[in-house]
Amino acid sequence: MTLHLQSILTNHRRVWWCKFNWVVAAAVSAIFLLGFSLFFTSPNKTPHFTLLSDMVPLTLIANAKNTGAFCLDGSLPGYHFQKGFGSGSRNWLLHIEAVN
Repeated sequence: MTLHLQSILTNHRRVWWCKFNWVVAAAVSAIFLLGFSLFFTSPNKTPHFTLLSDMVPLTLIANAKNTGAFCLDGSLPGYHFQKGFGSGSRNWLLHIEAVN
């Protein structure tokens, strides 16, 4: 009977030790990944605000109301235009924004 009890206790210790190893491995992996991600991420160096000089004025389309042209939210349509410069002075960039 003592041999059976000793076998059960040994098996119980083995199972506990195996679970403990998994917990330690998971904790070490999590700490490693966290440290690795903090080491290789750089702080955002762009400002979170927009300077007034970066703002492009909104031009509302003339006679849009008379022709029945409205945006999906019922407002008058318009566009932002900023003249290009340098090698991009003769090129266009069209950005269409949809808001849900």
